[in-house]
Amino acid sequence: MLIVGENSYCTVEEATQLIHDRFMSNNSIRKFWDELDNSDKETLLVGSTLKYDNDVMLYKGIKQSESQSLQFPRVNNCSVVEQCPDNIKVGIIIQGCRDSMSEGSTEQEMINNGVKSFADGTGARIEFATASSGKGTAAKTYNGISRDLWIHYFAQYSLMV
Repeated sequence: MLIVGENSYCTVEEATQLIHDRFMSNNSIRKFWDELDNSDKETLLVGSTLKYDNDVMLYKGIKQSESQSLQFPRVNNCSVVEQCPDNIKVGIIIQGCRDSMSEGSTEQEMINNGVKSFADGTGARIEFATASSGKGTAAKTYNGISRDLWIHYFAQYSLMV
């Protein structure tokens, strides 16, 4: 069950609006999102938030409360409370869609089998960046979109690869 502020940053309706505001109707992320029913959208939002919104992410400031389950709201400059920015919400939605879209794909199968890169002989090459040492879910940024969306919210000393 989706609970805003506990396991997701936005409702299904807000997520739909964020996707529609940022992507044209022919975009694969938007098409994938629009084809999901509301139950699947909730599952995606909760799963993606729990996967990507964790203490490994070095956001600027500190959590507003030690007991909060999510990284936002955060306190910056000793007193400024910052809610989760829309760009981070969109990044979490995009990563959730891409994770779901790649399940069972040849790419995901290659990653699960430890393949780190693949070349076809014509000079085209695909490299996979994974969160683990060869097996697991892809942690790549897909043309830099997630990094571009989130970079301004990371602490200056965070490591981005």
